[in-house]
Amino acid sequence: MSDADQNGKKLFPIFDKTFRPRKPDPLQEIQHTLQKCQMQQHHLAKRRKCLLGKKETPGLTQMILDAGQKEIGPVFCAECGLLYSPGDIEDEKEHRKAHSRLENLFCIRLWKGANIVQEFPTEACIVVQIDCSKESKRVLNAVKDFLAWLDSELGADYEPCGTQPSEKILLYLFKTRRKNAFRVLGCCVVETIDQEKISCRPIEFNNAQGNAETDEKRILLGITRLWTDTVFRNRHIASRLCDCIRLNCGIPGIIISKNQIGILEPSEDGKTFMMKYTNNSGVQYGYIA
Repeated sequence: MSDADQNGKKLFPIFDKTFRPRKPDPLQEIQHTLQKCQMQQHHLAKRRKCLLGKKETPGLTQMILDAGQKEIGPVFCAECGLLYSPGDIEDEKEHRKAHSRLENLFCIRLWKGANIVQEFPTEACIVVQIDCSKESKRVLNAVKDFLAWLDSELGADYEPCGTQPSEKILLYLFKTRRKNAFRVLGCCVVETIDQEKISCRPIEFNNAQGNAETDEKRILLGITRLWTDTVFRNRHIASRLCDCIRLNCGIPGIIISKNQIGILEPSEDGKTFMMKYTNNSGVQYGYIA
């Protein structure tokens, strides 16, 4: 036995029957914990103030951390025209929706009984003619949405709106992978000319006039809109649309000559195309106020 046992001393109090540990006071423990938390918050606020160098504004929190990102802060997307913050979940979601809406404007589902006037099997393309006086409201509503976007692209600010009964719309469509879905690569809106409401003149290009005569009576059809997707230009899409106009939009059984087609207030690109298409004999016209 050890010396402690011989002297009657006990090493651990748990072996002493008379030992009774004191129970902790719950209220004191809670107060001690609260004091400890307050002290920690005080020290953290003091340290944060030293790091920032100024008093922290209540309610404001740093939302963006510079961790070497390529883009920080609001960014303007030139394709969809949306101002958004990269990395923000809600902004990224709205940005994807904007691109989706833009892509859907270029696509259209072919409806039952569509008037296909020409096909190009090797290129998986077709030309569809829409007669505004015969098509259903569902088709016309889809065309109106597309023409509203097209007017903003062309900067057009004139009447008619594109779905008048006297107008015909030709769409150059490319078949996509989705079932019965076609992407619009080109569009041409044609109207029947009312000689009393227009004034025509030769196309002026590079300060020089073409060789066209100003006889209004020989202009039978007028092009109010002519558009081709920028990615698919220089592929004869506009020329094919104009050829379909000459074959299908005039008097049945008669092929209209190129000189009998006018274009309404064309842009510089439109003037260049019409002069090339008509062999420098293009005619432009405008409405009489």
